Amino acid sequence: MTIPVLETCTIGALTLAAYHHAVFPWILGQAAKRKQSEPVENLADPDLPEITVLIPAHNEAGVIADKIRNLAMLDYPTDKLDVIVALDGCDDETFNVARDTCREPECRDLQIRILNLQPNRGKLCVLNEMIPRITSEIVVLSDASALLSIDALQRFAGHMADTNIGVVAATYKLAAPGSVGEKLYWDYQVTIKLGEASLGAPLGVHGACYAFRSSVFEPLPPHTINDDFIMPMNAIRQGKRIIYDTDIVALELETSDVGLDFRRRRRIAAGNMQQLLMLKDLLHPKYRGVALAFASGKALRTLMPYILLFALFGSAVLAASSVAFLVVFLMLAAGLVSGGVAQFIPGLRRFKPFALCQYLVSGYAAGFVGATRYLFGLELGGWKRSPKQGASS
Repeated sequence: MTIPVLETCTIGALTLAAYHHAVFPWILGQAAKRKQSEPVENLADPDLPEITVLIPAHNEAGVIADKIRNLAMLDYPTDKLDVIVALDGCDDETFNVARDTCREPECRDLQIRILNLQPNRGKLCVLNEMIPRITSEIVVLSDASALLSIDALQRFAGHMADTNIGVVAATYKLAAPGSVGEKLYWDYQVTIKLGEASLGAPLGVHGACYAFRSSVFEPLPPHTINDDFIMPMNAIRQGKRIIYDTDIVALELETSDVGLDFRRRRRIAAGNMQQLLMLKDLLHPKYRGVALAFASGKALRTLMPYILLFALFGSAVLAASSVAFLVVFLMLAAGLVSGGVAQFIPGLRRFKPFALCQYLVSGYAAGFVGATRYLFGLELGGWKRSPKQGASS
């Protein structure tokens, strides 16, 4: 590659990185400021639709009792609420804990079925098997480790009174973030989701909790990785809207350490590459704001590890003959070194700049590994629960 071509490509890579990290988030932030809250119809009890809460779970003995108690406390008529706990090949005490919790006085009115499915087949198989059997109009899919705000089901039902709405996403919050970087990241994601919603729809939802019309569900392909992206985006393809409601909260009880967080993000990155290839039709201009967000957010996020590596390489080569590229190289290198050092010296993560660098570097390293593994066929299908700190596994 000649120097002029390398210079052009490096500038292009740096421009894409600046657009993805600064310009597009600014666009989303401005859009989010202008977006008005989605109206929620306040339905009287007789008008409330039937809702089924589906909880796929594998080895969740540490959190399943709190989840069932939380569902029993939600503000929704018990005769219109059905709960299915689909235990996917658990080999711990999840079944016994769930059964005993259902016998507690405060949980006895809850219409709940605990299905002890054997053997372990993965979350995807559970979803494809259980959802077509559900007859209620609205399905709420929720993790065992996420507690829902007391009016969550009321708000889901109120949004769904608009027949154009196919999916309603809850806001994900961490009870105890595993790191400062993780907290900053999820706080940032709220702004991103609000901005995406203002452009047309949030791109994907968090699997901790979201609601969808049973009629929009399509069986997921066998090797789907990020089901909480593919399922909602299929609703967009069917002409339905997706709502992001910051007043519906899914509070994550469990925390992850740095190693577990890396593996989780690696798998998400593999899913991002998969969904970019599976849903590339969403880049068509007919989807307008959704296409813009998909290209500027998801697509560039998936490709960003490769873009940044090229920018680092290009600026390093060009630094010998250009002060500007030398400065760029030193900035990129400083961020990389800061993140790497903070990865191995946890005490530095008390300082926000180091925490942010560590989370970004770790995230893009996971992104590179995950996306590359997917391209080489090493990261396919088969969901299994990632063990988390403080949970049985």
